[in-house]
Amino acid sequence: MKLTERALATPDKNQKEHEGGNENVSDSNNTEANMAREQIISIFAACLPVIKARIANLSLAQDLVDSNLENASLSLQLKSLGIAD
Repeated sequence: MKLTERALATPDKNQKEHEGGNENVSDSNNTEANMAREQIISIFAACLPVIKARIANLSLAQDLVDSNLENASLSLQLKSLGIAD
């Protein structure tokens, strides 16, 4: 998310340093760089929902594993006490 936000909010820092005081930088280079940047940003932006969904799935899977471990631990404690069958 930071990649897309930073790229949309501010121009590339390296591009500013590269341009410096040189005002002879061609508009076609700037246009090509902007087009390439927009394409990359759109790719990252398209991937973000999928990545967020995968993170949510992994979090739920971890919760399930933790719950199963706790359940198994409680079952073993009940059996050791002779309470469970």
